[in-house]
Amino acid sequence: MVPQENVQTRSVLLSWEPGSDSLSPVRYYTVQLRELPDSNWTVHSASVNHEADSYIVGRLKPFTSYQFRVKATNDIGDSEYSEESEAITTLQDAPDEAPTILSVTPHTTTSVLIRWRPPSEEKINGILLGFRIRYRELLYDRLRSFPVRTANSPSNNWAELTCEYGHNLPTTPLQPHINHHLSTRPNRTPSESVPNIPPISSSCNTGCA
Repeated sequence: MVPQENVQTRSVLLSWEPGSDSLSPVRYYTVQLRELPDSNWTVHSASVNHEADSYIVGRLKPFTSYQFRVKATNDIGDSEYSEESEAITTLQDAPDEAPTILSVTPHTTTSVLIRWRPPSEEKINGILLGFRIRYRELLYDRLRSFPVRTANSPSNNWAELTCEYGHNLPTTPLQPHINHHLSTRPNRTPSESVPNIPPISSSCNTGCA
């Protein structure tokens, strides 16, 4: 049995009631799982302590449905597997992969057009709600001899924008003739962990002649 409160993003706490040992003590339990809808049963652990009546099944995929079953082994041999558990779905997690920026091109004198490739389906780990774009004004222009701009707090000079799901997006107005640094990352419901791969960044110059 797997109560919902025992379900996490990548693990579940599985519990069971020991059956009759047929006058020979149980030596260990074996836990099997299968990924729904149609995967085969596979052994997750073949050596669960004989005194245990619960086991944390780890190394699971986020936002994925599973079933579980358990068997006992004593000196005589193996029991049958228990009835399979009800299907459970692990919780959503933050994406394991960042979007990839494909291009950033001038759109108007105060905006740019960003194109990107979203994370692969198996790396999203849930329902993709959209994307969040960040940009910042660079302090100098490497390509032209424009004067250096001074920012009192460069580390906080970020603007966050949330867009609907899509791959082409003109951002909100930018200052013309100023270098900007942009990055994208998936926008999902809050979760326990952050993406493992940082966003891939690009830079461009607006108002190019």
